[in-house]
Parts: sequence; structure tokens; C-alpha cells
Amino acid sequence: MTTIELKAQLRKEIENEQNYSIIEKVQAYYRRLKTAPCRFTDDELIEEVRRSVEDANSGGGKTLTEMRKKHPRI
Repeated sequence: MTTIELKAQLRKEIENEQNYSIIEKVQAYYRRLKTAPCRFTDDELIEEVRRSVEDANSGGGKTLTEMRKKHPRI
């Protein structure tokens, strides 16, 4: 999927959404993503992704339920 197609799909989904709370949360999350500084260089990010994949493949991590308990607003 291209960036243009993804934007069009997201725009359509947002336009069809009737729940104000969901739209508000999407907007807040988007703004947070846009203002958050990048903590990694490209090489650091690649290494972090590799470690994360290895951790997930070896059974590491938390379940969705555990994460929702830890971060209830997500």
C-alpha cells in the first residue's frame, strides 16, 4: 500500500467514525507521535528492532492484557 493509499484509507475511516471520543484519541495520539523526538539513530533503531524480534521469538514480552493493565489509556 502506498502512502497516498494509506492516507486515503485513514481519512475515509476517520470521516466515517461517529464516536467523538475515538476521533479525539486518534488526534491526540497523532500529535504525540509528531512531537516526540526520535531517540535512536538508524543503526540503533535497526538493532533495537532485531533485539525486540529475538525477544518476541523467544517468548519474551507481555500479553495485551498485561499491557492494558499497565497502560489503561491505550
